[in-house]
Amino acid sequence: MTSAAVAAQTRHLSAKFLCPVWHHPGIGVFMVFVLACWQRWSMPGLPLADPDTWGYLNPALQHLAGNGMPQTACRSIAYPLFLWAVLGVSGDFHSIAFVQHLLGLLSGVVWILAFRIWLGFLPAETWLRSFSGWCAAVCLALYLCNPATLAFESQIRPEGVFPLFGLSQITTTLIFIRIHRTQPGSSACILSAAVSALLAAVCLSLKPSWGLAALVPLAVIAASIFSFGKHLSLPGRVGPALAALVALVFWNLAVPRWVGWAADPTCGSHLAGTLFTVHADIISREMHSRAARGDLDVAEADFLKKLDERIEESRQLTKSAYKILGHDPDYLLFASDALWTLPNLSANDFAKRNAYLRQAYLRSVVNEPFLMLRKIMRQMAAAFGDASKSVFS
Repeated sequence: MTSAAVAAQTRHLSAKFLCPVWHHPGIGVFMVFVLACWQRWSMPGLPLADPDTWGYLNPALQHLAGNGMPQTACRSIAYPLFLWAVLGVSGDFHSIAFVQHLLGLLSGVVWILAFRIWLGFLPAETWLRSFSGWCAAVCLALYLCNPATLAFESQIRPEGVFPLFGLSQITTTLIFIRIHRTQPGSSACILSAAVSALLAAVCLSLKPSWGLAALVPLAVIAASIFSFGKHLSLPGRVGPALAALVALVFWNLAVPRWVGWAADPTCGSHLAGTLFTVHADIISREMHSRAARGDLDVAEADFLKKLDERIEESRQLTKSAYKILGHDPDYLLFASDALWTLPNLSANDFAKRNAYLRQAYLRSVVNEPFLMLRKIMRQMAAAFGDASKSVFS
């Protein structure tokens, strides 16, 4: 047999055996779910607590006892509601981890749904869709089979359920965009707008760091008012925005009143303080840059000196967490006097203190973008790092 005939036969066998696999990326997705199910089935069915757990668990237990739902440790309402529902139905703490593992698998389904909707916006070439499908299987595996994902699902923390709600927000936003292109002003369009806005609010309650991402569906809905692709009546244009507004009012006013949520008025400083202390080293660098230009007054210079001392103290502590940051934000926020006195501000003026902390954080984002990016990249590397650092240890 000639070399040309051998090459032809090889191409024929490749087409016969390899192409069917290549054109069926669902095989890869199926295997990811099989592995993810096995991983979760192998986990101990015991929810794990940490120092933040009581802030979520106490409101749920108080509500089950008929005492309303008092805000605890400045935690938001969404995850206590989840715990209240799970414990109220099951009466078993073990069910928390079980339900969170099920929701984790469901989040993988939502991930695939979001991917398929997004794929509909791409050109229809077969090779592109097949290639994208296998990329989706790989990326889904990175998320769904990640040791960190399994660890979060085993903990009494909002990270155990947040991926489902975050992915659902993305999915409903894509659905709204797709429906608005073909059926603007329809009931389906209005409903998808309301659901995406509601999910954005829930996600923000579960994870305040989702703040900017929670604005995406709201921005898309607002932009839809000014779309001129199709002739629409005024109710058709503003319908999605009004539905989104109703959903936000429902979540922020009706739900807390329904469950007896008692907000803690002293919690307004928690987010601002956390943003500042988590990024304290970068904020210090930014302030030193301004000091070198002579832009700091005496009070700010004194504050910077004290901040540097407290950051260095936190670095000397034995750390069980925050090793990636290199300093301990909990020490700065709770156990030191780093934020007791802010430059030129009264200790009792909480509104101005919060504004100062947020401004310092935003200024560091603008003036030290590379340091911020390096911090994010270190965190991403740790997220896909050694499994022995997670619950598997």
